Amino acid sequence: MEALRAEQTALADDLATIQQQLDEVRASASSPDGLITATVDGRGRVTALDLDARIYRRTNTGELASQILAAIDQAGTEAAAQTTRVSRRVLGLPDDGRPEADPAFDLPRRILGGSGPTIRGGWR
Repeated sequence: MEALRAEQTALADDLATIQQQLDEVRASASSPDGLITATVDGRGRVTALDLDARIYRRTNTGELASQILAAIDQAGTEAAAQTTRVSRRVLGLPDDGRPEADPAFDLPRRILGGSGPTIRGGWR
């Protein structure tokens, strides 16, 4: 019972550390022409959108919107990869380079010794 309590305490500490470090994650991405830069935080929120004044010369608003969304998406992808690395590091899991890996699925394997859902679904 004491071992379970210690594991719960360690897990709570790990989660608090992860939350704190996720608040520090920021990722930015720019459009190919460098006129648009989006910044996304570790929770997937857009925290900044910088638009160079030259974008207002464009008449194709659909293209402009697409480039803004692409910059946001690229920044979000990088922020998600950073959050995965943070979570894996704090939980003591190896960084295997899988950006789609969700540490929430790795936690059951850690606690249950290899049991639990795999990253891509299913059970081991």
